[in-house]
Amino acid sequence: MDGMVMDELVVEEERFNPLLNRVELMCIIKGMNGMLKRQDAAKLIAERRGYAGRFVVPVNLRGEKGKRDLRCLFYIYEDEGTARSQLPRHVIARLTGEKVEKGVKKKGDKGKEGG
Repeated sequence: MDGMVMDELVVEEERFNPLLNRVELMCIIKGMNGMLKRQDAAKLIAERRGYAGRFVVPVNLRGEKGKRDLRCLFYIYEDEGTARSQLPRHVIARLTGEKVEKGVKKKGDKGKEGG
Protein backbone atom coordinates (compact mmCIF):
# COMPACT_ATOMS: atom_id res chain seq x y z
CA MET A 1 0.00 0.00 0.00
CA ASP A 2 3.04 2.24 0.30
CA GLY A 3 3.33 4.65 -2.59
CA MET A 4 -0.18 4.00 -3.88
CA VAL A 5 -2.61 6.85 -4.10
CA MET A 6 -6.23 6.05 -3.45
CA ASP A 7 -8.62 8.16 -5.46
CA GLU A 8 -11.77 7.91 -3.41
CA LEU A 9 -13.70 5.87 -0.86
CA VAL A 10 -17.45 5.84 -1.54
CA VAL A 11 -19.66 4.40 1.20
CA GLU A 12 -22.77 2.73 -0.22
CA GLU A 13 -24.21 1.49 3.06
CA GLU A 14 -23.10 1.52 6.67
CA ARG A 15 -25.42 -0.02 9.22
CA PHE A 16 -25.27 -1.42 12.72
CA ASN A 17 -26.51 -4.99 13.11
CA PRO A 18 -27.77 -5.23 16.71
CA LEU A 19 -28.38 -8.98 16.51
CA LEU A 20 -24.73 -9.76 15.74
CA ASN A 21 -23.33 -6.64 17.43
CA ARG A 22 -21.31 -5.45 14.42
CA VAL A 23 -21.20 -2.69 11.83
CA GLU A 24 -21.65 -3.83 8.23
CA LEU A 25 -19.97 -1.51 5.73
CA MET A 26 -20.46 -1.73 1.97
CA CYS A 27 -18.23 0.61 -0.03
CA ILE A 28 -16.44 1.20 -3.31
CA ILE A 29 -12.72 1.95 -3.37
CA LYS A 30 -12.04 3.70 -6.66
CA GLY A 31 -8.98 2.81 -8.70
CA MET A 32 -7.65 0.01 -6.47
CA ASN A 33 -8.82 -3.18 -8.22
CA GLY A 34 -5.98 -5.71 -8.15
CA MET A 35 -3.70 -3.50 -6.05
CA LEU A 36 -5.11 -3.87 -2.55
CA LYS A 37 -4.59 -6.81 -0.18
CA ARG A 38 -7.20 -7.77 2.41
CA GLN A 39 -5.04 -6.70 5.35
CA ASP A 40 -4.27 -3.36 3.71
CA ALA A 41 -7.96 -2.83 2.99
CA ALA A 42 -8.81 -3.47 6.66
CA LYS A 43 -6.18 -0.94 7.77
CA LEU A 44 -7.46 1.57 5.23
CA ILE A 45 -11.05 1.33 6.48
CA ALA A 46 -9.93 1.55 10.11
CA GLU A 47 -8.00 4.75 9.41
CA ARG A 48 -10.38 6.48 7.00
CA ARG A 49 -13.70 5.68 8.72
CA GLY A 50 -12.54 6.08 12.34
CA TYR A 51 -12.61 2.44 13.44
CA ALA A 52 -9.06 2.49 14.78
CA GLY A 53 -9.60 0.49 17.98
CA ARG A 54 -11.92 -2.10 16.45
CA PHE A 55 -11.45 -5.40 14.63
CA VAL A 56 -12.13 -4.90 10.90
CA VAL A 57 -12.79 -8.03 8.81
CA PRO A 58 -12.81 -7.75 5.00
CA VAL A 59 -15.50 -10.23 3.95
CA ASN A 60 -15.66 -9.57 0.23
CA LEU A 61 -13.39 -7.59 -2.11
CA ARG A 62 -14.77 -7.85 -5.62
CA GLY A 63 -13.60 -6.21 -8.80
CA GLU A 64 -15.31 -6.09 -12.18
CA LYS A 65 -13.80 -6.84 -15.55
CA GLY A 66 -12.75 -3.66 -17.31
CA LYS A 67 -13.17 -1.42 -14.25
CA ARG A 68 -10.67 -0.25 -11.69
CA ASP A 69 -13.17 0.05 -8.85
CA LEU A 70 -13.29 -2.44 -6.00
CA ARG A 71 -16.59 -3.28 -4.30
CA CYS A 72 -16.05 -4.22 -0.67
CA LEU A 73 -17.96 -5.60 2.29
CA PHE A 74 -16.47 -5.24 5.77
CA TYR A 75 -17.65 -6.42 9.18
CA ILE A 76 -16.45 -4.21 12.03
CA TYR A 77 -16.49 -5.72 15.52
CA GLU A 78 -15.80 -4.09 18.89
CA ASP A 79 -13.16 -6.71 19.72
CA GLU A 80 -11.54 -9.80 18.25
CA GLY A 81 -13.31 -12.14 20.69
CA THR A 82 -16.73 -11.26 19.30
CA ALA A 83 -15.50 -11.86 15.76
CA ARG A 84 -14.00 -15.22 16.74
CA SER A 85 -17.31 -16.39 18.19
CA GLN A 86 -19.25 -15.54 15.01
CA LEU A 87 -16.93 -16.15 12.06
CA PRO A 88 -15.29 -19.35 10.80
CA ARG A 89 -11.77 -20.00 12.09
CA HIS A 90 -10.11 -19.73 8.68
CA VAL A 91 -11.37 -16.16 8.15
CA ILE A 92 -9.72 -14.94 11.36
CA ALA A 93 -6.60 -17.00 10.64
CA ARG A 94 -6.12 -15.30 7.27
CA LEU A 95 -6.14 -11.90 8.93
CA THR A 96 -3.95 -12.72 11.90
CA GLY A 97 -1.60 -15.17 10.19
CA GLU A 98 -2.17 -18.06 12.58
CA LYS A 99 -2.26 -21.69 11.49
CA VAL A 100 -5.57 -23.58 11.36
CA GLU A 101 -5.56 -27.35 11.61
CA LYS A 102 -8.12 -29.31 9.67
CA GLY A 103 -10.35 -31.73 11.53
CA VAL A 104 -8.48 -35.03 11.63
CA LYS A 105 -10.38 -38.22 12.37
CA LYS A 106 -9.24 -40.10 15.43
CA LYS A 107 -8.91 -43.87 15.56
CA GLY A 108 -12.02 -44.26 17.72
CA ASP A 109 -14.23 -42.14 15.45
CA LYS A 110 -16.17 -43.91 12.75
CA GLY A 111 -17.30 -42.21 9.61
CA LYS A 112 -20.04 -43.39 7.30
CA GLU A 113 -20.31 -47.12 7.22
CA GLY A 114 -22.37 -48.96 4.70
CA GLY A 115 -24.12 -51.99 5.87
